[in-house]
Amino acid sequence: MRLHFIALCISLYSMVLHAAEIQIHGLDARENERFMDAIKPKLQFITSRPATSWRADDAAFQLHRVILRRGFPDSEVNPQISKGVIHLHVTKGAQFYFGKISTSSRTTLSDELLIDYFYQPIIQSEAVPKSKAPFIQEYVDAGVKNIENYLKSIGYWNAQVQLVSAQRQNETQTVDVAVEIQQGRRHSISPPHYQGAPADTQQSLSQTCAEWVGKPATSANLKAIVAAVNNYFYTEGYHFAKVKSDITHSTTHTQITFRINQGLRFKTRSIQITGYQDTKPRKIKRFYDGVEGTTYDAERIDKATSSLLQSGVFRRASITPKQVGEDLLDLHIAVEEAKTVTTSAYIGTDSYEGGILGLSYTDLNFFGNMWNLSARGEWTGRGLLGEVGITEPFFAGEQVSFNVRNFVLRRSPDGYSKLEAGLELSWTWSPIEKFNTRLYLGGSTVSTTSSTMTDEELGPKDYINSRIGLRSQLDLRDDPIMPYHGYNGELLTEFGSINGDADTTYFKVDVSNSYRFTLGPEHHLISRFDLGIISPQDSSKLPIDRRFFSGGSNSVRAVKERTLGPRSISGDPLGGQSYWVGSAEYVRQIKGPIFTSVFYDLGQVYESAKDLDFSEPTQTLGIGARVHLPIGPIRFEYGYNLDPKPREARGAFHFSIGASF
Repeated sequence: MRLHFIALCISLYSMVLHAAEIQIHGLDARENERFMDAIKPKLQFITSRPATSWRADDAAFQLHRVILRRGFPDSEVNPQISKGVIHLHVTKGAQFYFGKISTSSRTTLSDELLIDYFYQPIIQSEAVPKSKAPFIQEYVDAGVKNIENYLKSIGYWNAQVQLVSAQRQNETQTVDVAVEIQQGRRHSISPPHYQGAPADTQQSLSQTCAEWVGKPATSANLKAIVAAVNNYFYTEGYHFAKVKSDITHSTTHTQITFRINQGLRFKTRSIQITGYQDTKPRKIKRFYDGVEGTTYDAERIDKATSSLLQSGVFRRASITPKQVGEDLLDLHIAVEEAKTVTTSAYIGTDSYEGGILGLSYTDLNFFGNMWNLSARGEWTGRGLLGEVGITEPFFAGEQVSFNVRNFVLRRSPDGYSKLEAGLELSWTWSPIEKFNTRLYLGGSTVSTTSSTMTDEELGPKDYINSRIGLRSQLDLRDDPIMPYHGYNGELLTEFGSINGDADTTYFKVDVSNSYRFTLGPEHHLISRFDLGIISPQDSSKLPIDRRFFSGGSNSVRAVKERTLGPRSISGDPLGGQSYWVGSAEYVRQIKGPIFTSVFYDLGQVYESAKDLDFSEPTQTLGIGARVHLPIGPIRFEYGYNLDPKPREARGAFHFSIGASF
């Protein structure tokens, strides 16, 4: 046994001692290092064992493959073994890139689309830019096939695309590709056939699919019509329905045949919930109100489960329908509770607030009622905020969230300081995805002081503000934290009263709109327009902290935060009863999460609502840099004032975190 072990050790030592070394010849030092790094992971087996002819051939094959994929179609790699060393002799030849992609055929494809779909396979597989795509023979056929597949996907199902030539241009070291396209006629969707379905079901399905009949037989339309048929059974209680689809293409039409075994139509008898520990089961069951005793609607139940998970109380929830009668189902909902109590601290800074330090506490399942309790304390260079709130997600048995919030705020904007304490009740309703509306009723006591403003400029110092308002939001952006595309709009209307040092009422409207649209994978545009008007019964009795302020990182960026518009005798911003802001911004990706921007802002704040005018705004031209992080973009921006008004700055620098408007 010992002799076998010694022999094994000697054998292993001999293998290590005689492990193959690989040397590359015919490349400069930089290329040598680059290609060795590329093939090193694939040569670990070869370099850990003695050199043999087949291992030398394998090393040559791996190196040649890498060189070919760098665009050297005439390259050769010849292996040779000398004294245990594998020598790879390289003849590179000229390096070529893909050049012009063209066709002389009549086609609906634009030149840009033709080029894009030819290059798509090599860009996705090799991660190279279109302008520097190395010539690799296999991607000629892949690009031609990809053009053909694209034509079929948009309804030209008889399309054929063939390679005409791949011509080398030695002067420019490019390969020009010419293709022939036989596009054929675009298919339209014929009325589907429904095999195996009863007459009443066929009639319902015909109505469901009517909107696609006669439309182009694109891949998107065909997927949509198949999904619509499956969804019909999904929502109409046919839990065990089986649907298969066959698609055939003729000269000009596409026919879909559905083979259907719909089975029985089920009703939901009862809902049983398991897995909860701290949560009261009746609080979970509210999400499924109206399900028992009705036709089994899987889509409705999925949406209810999605809402349940969005509460954050549960880590997961699974639904198992179980047949308990000829046409009855019981729903078994198994849940697993998540950690619902969190305490966190945060720290930050921006160019207006200065330092920011905060502490928050959250309980998503307060007393097992799925109430969301939140408390927060925050200190900034401008003041202190303390607030506590509790939210009930189902108010009066409806999917309307009800929130009670208490807060105390001490704040020192430029020119004055204030202390405010208040209570607010609010109801939020989201009838459809991406839209919500919030009704609020609140009251607060406010005390303001200033050492630089007159009493007339400051307005009432000690007062009670009672208010009722409605805020609606339509958010169609692709991402609320890091948006690149889509519309976002908000409308606020508020009626309030001021009672104390002075008595008055007011009506307020504030509208904000922004739209983002992508110009390509690396750049996009942002546009916005905001407008606000507050109309008090007596303008002289409107407190300073109920007025509009504008300017800063999310407004006109040539001026500091809240400094746009009227000023006091001492030069402090006074705010106003009306304002507007417009902006256009171009954002381009530099590398990874780093972006740069160029923007143009304009707008103004006016002392009274009747002064609202668009003729002489403050105008800004600026540049910015931003770093996109999971918490949102970190923005560095400088705005230059094109035509400063009296007391306005020539420009301003801003640092902030979060998406601009």
